[in-house]
Amino acid sequence: ARGVAIAPPPAPVNLLPNPSFEAADGDRPAGWTDMRWYSGARGDDVEVAQTGEGRDGTRCLRIRSAARSDCGAAVTVELERGARYRLSGWVRTEDLAPARGGPGAMLNVHGGRARTGGVEGTADWTEVQAEFDAGPGGPALVHCLFGGYGGASGTAWWDDVALVQL
Repeated sequence: ARGVAIAPPPAPVNLLPNPSFEAADGDRPAGWTDMRWYSGARGDDVEVAQTGEGRDGTRCLRIRSAARSDCGAAVTVELERGARYRLSGWVRTEDLAPARGGPGAMLNVHGGRARTGGVEGTADWTEVQAEFDAGPGGPALVHCLFGGYGGASGTAWWDDVALVQL
């Protein structure tokens, strides 16, 4: 008897725009121009740029600040009620010094929905991820967060970020 071929399940769809930061909007990655400032240095005191320093020599997002800053490049996505999601990506740091015991550079979904572990000091590309339930769903603000939860100084890069429904 012949077996029935079963097609593999479709790959999850990444809900984030420009997840590898290849497309530009001026000197910043397209879709990631919503800057959020929470404390410390802001505006012209913090450099936010699209650079060619990505994991494979491609483009990525870089945030750099000589003074302590808690900020993030953000994008808003729509979550489905009751669904489960995975937020993941790659972070690299150079001389990133978190303040007040903060986690450093990370990814998060604003409002306490999810946050990955942080990367600090000088570290090569490190994969970070977190899974979470969407609860009531609706719009969610996803950050590439620099110095979250206390601020940091130094430099951080993000590349190949993803938000997929599980």
